[in-house]
Amino acid sequence: MRFLILLCLFFSSLYAHAKQELEPDVILLPRNRVHQGDYFAWGKSVEISGTVNGDVYLFGEQIVIDGMVNGDVLACGGSIDISGCVLGNVRALAGQLLLSGAVGSSVTAVSGNVQLASSAAVGGSVVAVAGNGDFAGKIQSGATFIASNLRIAAQIQKGVIGYVGHMRIASRAHIAGDVEYQSSTPALIDEGATIEGTLTHHPSFFHELIKGTWIQKLLVGSKVVALLMNFFYSLVIGMILLKFFPKNLDSALKSLAQTPGKALGYGLVLLVVLPLVSLVLLMTILGIPFALTLIAFNIIGLYTAKLYSICFASNWAFRSFLKPNRIPSLCLGLIVYFCMTAIPFFGVCVALVSMLFGLGAGVLAQARRGVL
Repeated sequence: MRFLILLCLFFSSLYAHAKQELEPDVILLPRNRVHQGDYFAWGKSVEISGTVNGDVYLFGEQIVIDGMVNGDVLACGGSIDISGCVLGNVRALAGQLLLSGAVGSSVTAVSGNVQLASSAAVGGSVVAVAGNGDFAGKIQSGATFIASNLRIAAQIQKGVIGYVGHMRIASRAHIAGDVEYQSSTPALIDEGATIEGTLTHHPSFFHELIKGTWIQKLLVGSKVVALLMNFFYSLVIGMILLKFFPKNLDSALKSLAQTPGKALGYGLVLLVVLPLVSLVLLMTILGIPFALTLIAFNIIGLYTAKLYSICFASNWAFRSFLKPNRIPSLCLGLIVYFCMTAIPFFGVCVALVSMLFGLGAGVLAQARRGVL
């Protein structure tokens, strides 16, 4: 029920904000003010500096909690910063989550980046799904991490379970239980790190299955083919945008030029929430057709959104010798983009940033033209 309430807040806020050009005011519960009962708020910026004697439901581009919440926090936003005190649980969907305060019970987070500062204290367990995770502070129970890149420097009173791409256990880390993780590469454990239990590494089943076989060579070749197919797909879609949807493209590029922060905020929220909405719809019989349609649009949108960012960057970078919004500029921009994405780690960051800005620009373009 709480998750459905959060989704309703998301859609109502997305529609209202996309329709208006002026920035909304900050939603603020000021210091020394006490709110009795559950607290609901949504806006561009939401700040809880006072005291809430109940649960808190929040949606916004930027959410700050530096007050006192005597209940649970359920929040969805581009950026969430919790430096105050939450006596209950924290449930967060965010592009960026920073926790530097105290949480009395457990923390569950789905975010592009999750950071627990050294001042953070969690009275229960931590479950985090993130692209990048950096965990310090104190965790009084166990922790489960699903992340591409994970750094642990926390004091964890029980064990750790991880499903990670790369994991580093820093010298300040103290883990009172076992560490069991699944990864294609062994964890990097700094000198001085303390693990009282056993350390168990489960290599990826697929990685072990194909290691040193002809399948591994075939996959390397298939990656090249996939890269070429992705390039030509992007080129064709870009040519369609230039030829048949020039006004939409111009509107998206203006949004990137005038309000890049707003575009990034919408992109972060869409990336997190839309797949979750699809999963919720799949759980209901009547919602399955809508879920499949939404998933299809998600896939198309994720592959296409980067073109707005590529066109914007190529227009700026090659403006001295190529006309903007033309096929030569698009081709050169795509070549540079795919060369950059081929660089390990850096390429993933470039692709993610391009997609986020493009998603937000697409939403703002529709708002500018009065579609939403």
